[in-house]
Amino acid sequence: MRSHLLAVLAIFLLGLGHATAAERTWTGGGGVGSTAWSMQINWGGATVGSSDSLVFPNVTNKAAMNDLGGPPTIGPLTFNASGYVLSGDAIALAGGVFHNGTGDNTIGIPLIVDSPVAFAVSNGTGRLIVNQAITTTGGIIKSGNGTLVLSASSNYSGPTIVSAGTLQVSSQITSNVQLSGGALMGTGPVQGITALNQGAVILFPGANGTVGNFVSNGAVVFYANDDLYFDIAAGGSDKLTVTGTVDLGGADVVINVISATALNTDVVLIENDSTDPLVFNAASPSSYLRSFTNGGNRYSVSFVGGTSRNDLVLRRVPTTVLTSMTLTADDSTPIPSQAVLLTANATGAFNGTKTGQQVSFWDGNRHLGIGAFINEVSAQFTIPANTLLPGTHFITAYYEGDGNNAPIQSAVQVLNVLGTLTTTLSAAPTSTSTSGQTVAFTMTVNASAGTIRLYDSMTDLSGPLVVTGSPVVFNFSGLNAGAHTLRALYSSPDDLIYSQSADVAYTVTGGQDTATTITTNASPIVAGTPVTFNITVSNNAPGQVTLYDGSATLGIATLTSGAGSFVISGLTAGTHTITAVYAGTPTHEPSSASVAQTITSAPGGGGSGGNNVELEGGGCGLGSGTAALILGMLLLVGLRLRRE
Repeated sequence: MRSHLLAVLAIFLLGLGHATAAERTWTGGGGVGSTAWSMQINWGGATVGSSDSLVFPNVTNKAAMNDLGGPPTIGPLTFNASGYVLSGDAIALAGGVFHNGTGDNTIGIPLIVDSPVAFAVSNGTGRLIVNQAITTTGGIIKSGNGTLVLSASSNYSGPTIVSAGTLQVSSQITSNVQLSGGALMGTGPVQGITALNQGAVILFPGANGTVGNFVSNGAVVFYANDDLYFDIAAGGSDKLTVTGTVDLGGADVVINVISATALNTDVVLIENDSTDPLVFNAASPSSYLRSFTNGGNRYSVSFVGGTSRNDLVLRRVPTTVLTSMTLTADDSTPIPSQAVLLTANATGAFNGTKTGQQVSFWDGNRHLGIGAFINEVSAQFTIPANTLLPGTHFITAYYEGDGNNAPIQSAVQVLNVLGTLTTTLSAAPTSTSTSGQTVAFTMTVNASAGTIRLYDSMTDLSGPLVVTGSPVVFNFSGLNAGAHTLRALYSSPDDLIYSQSADVAYTVTGGQDTATTITTNASPIVAGTPVTFNITVSNNAPGQVTLYDGSATLGIATLTSGAGSFVISGLTAGTHTITAVYAGTPTHEPSSASVAQTITSAPGGGGSGGNNVELEGGGCGLGSGTAALILGMLLLVGLRLRRE
């Protein structure tokens, strides 16, 4: 009888709560028609609960459906075989996903990621396909030699990092893709592509041997050890479409001609927006024309092509090409206010008449304008006065070809423009303002084009502001209280010439003084009963207040017109010192205040204050009422044992 009662009590205790997080292994014992995660038969008799990690081995039934509701926190997910298709409700993914074999596994479950999580595909022939949305504030870290396919529109806000293998993006993700290794392929769109210059990386528009248009809605940055691959065919070609700046950094553009394109037809490989020049090699911005032959056909690649002259364009061209083109200037050391006459002389075979044919002229990768052949030898163009800034300029001429003649680029003509480029910065109010006050910063430079920025030490306050020849005024109210070192930095349109103003010392005095008050709606109060703390910060302070119990953070109250509140029910029995800390804003000074809060034990709670009692080794949390029930049962068992 004694052993029977103890066994009943043990079963009762075990049934009160789910065990701590455990690893659960899929067996698929329910068969084809019974794939639910909630069925114990599919997990070898175990129950899947929140915080469990799941393992999917090589079994017959590889369809698994999440029906746990919630969504539960699950992870990591480990696939030790291929052919799995997960479906059902969303999960909060913890610990990442690991695909350890060859072949495909598909996650058809919406994933909630609140922090960066790993997606590791170890084998080069393995593919992990996620065809449902990934959401919230986390990000993705792709590792392993295999491929991760994102085929559903996702709006997570964290980074997407590729360290190895391939990331294929076949639908929109609202994240910048950062490449420290491996490859990016697909169509996107993504919010930008950034090579981290930590190893050779590769971009393939399209996927699986098909051509495609990869779209980036943000800047694209590569380096000299990286590769951009483009498949070219008569029926269609790969393309990278970018809204934002494109800096190839000297990366290799690798062109695979599958079949010959039509003669004299432009194929746009990188379509840049119409306002940002394509930066192809900062060390050699004047080397913008390349040529090669394939299958007896001649191709030219121009880094200053397209209607905007900001695109990377491939063209199959005639085999007839001029032997050389030289470029001279009537003055190689002009001053900024001086116009400069350029003359390009072309020699060699030419089909047709040169006279009247157009020639474009360039300062690095900056388009200066269009000239024309004035006879069968020379083309001319005059650089207008005040176009070139003081400094060194690398000028070239570019005959862009026609239906009978291939393009050719001239040698570089160096112009050393005399004079000093001067940038100034002034402020109104002149040297001092109060926190939150709008200050008008006026920046001037003796240039008619380019951009200028306002810096506070190393912090860019304004972003690029367009220079048109007139003073640039930037109004700003976000300087924090204290001392600041401000300067204006000008850069030329090709980013080759810079000018910086003298430093301007600027002082911002503090904002309005504040006083914080905090009150409680009840003290003392019984444990488990919600307590409301009301906080006010004087002078209609904006922002947030952080609440502390001693040194432990309780949470944050948002202020509206200087007032906010915070509710909590988990304080333990005893006296607590609750402190409200207002950290301040540029317009309001910091302040803090405290209040004493007394919590009394709940009736019958044994001083627990309503908090859970942890039963060692039991893995379950029991409330005070449950604890009393267990105590009563223990007493009954003890009495019965004594009687026996």
